[in-house]
Amino acid sequence: MVDHLDVPSEPGRPADHGGHSYPLGVFRRAHALLCLAAVCLAAAGPAAAQATASPDPVPVVGIHFQDLVPGSSEDVTMAVAAPRLPAPDAVTATSDSDCLAVGEPTNIRFEVWRVPAKLTRLEPCRADVTITATYGAESWRGRVLVGVYPLMNVAPLGLDSGLEYAMASGIEAPEDGGSGRERRFDELTITNGSERAVRLVSLSWNPARDELLGAAFLRTDDGGTRLREPYSSHVRMTVRPGGRLTLGFEATADGLLIDSPTAVTLGLLPLVAIGDETYYLDTGLATSFSWPEDP
Repeated sequence: MVDHLDVPSEPGRPADHGGHSYPLGVFRRAHALLCLAAVCLAAAGPAAAQATASPDPVPVVGIHFQDLVPGSSEDVTMAVAAPRLPAPDAVTATSDSDCLAVGEPTNIRFEVWRVPAKLTRLEPCRADVTITATYGAESWRGRVLVGVYPLMNVAPLGLDSGLEYAMASGIEAPEDGGSGRERRFDELTITNGSERAVRLVSLSWNPARDELLGAAFLRTDDGGTRLREPYSSHVRMTVRPGGRLTLGFEATADGLLIDSPTAVTLGLLPLVAIGDETYYLDTGLATSFSWPEDP
């Protein structure tokens, strides 16, 4: 094995070996070893490349982000927008995490497939669920990014609180105004009809929030123009009596979600504080679908 080998940088000019001289045979042997190594690498090239090449990632076709209310079942049901293909022969689902057990997909003859799942332990769970559909000798695969968080030790906000809240979805033009991809967004609006100030503690305590939902933005209105303003989750926003607060986000998993067909299921439990007490808001569970346009 040659640890270090200096060769002349110009023809006819001896290399500087720091005062050491080497017989010509050493260079010939070293040259032979290098050539042999090159031949071996060339021969093993295709196999080596095949062994080291990483497989193509399974495209992300869905997001399932759900906070579970305290005391509820650990069962969840994922929605999958079926690909634009004939009815499959079979559909299976696998989870890459032992925190989520998945069952056999149902409804596979229709546009929306359902995948039942269950938390294996009462703690936050982040899993990738791969859906495989077979069509004779061919197959289709899609990945659903799942983040489930069982909320504990927090009470729901009472119906007589005077607080109104709602989730809504929409689509905006590309950020640069060009022909790029439209931006799908979700928004939480809180209207304070009570006589006490309400502080927004968090959109969700789910640890997968930033990964799957991205950074939130503050929605403002300037003369009828809807604007996005920076929002820091470290700053607790206060909604004064009679006031309104709207926060939005783009659930694309940092752009991993493909264009279509896709299904995004959201079930957030935002946290608010009134005085010294913290409550959760049950915004329900809703799924938004994106379908390709007909050719």
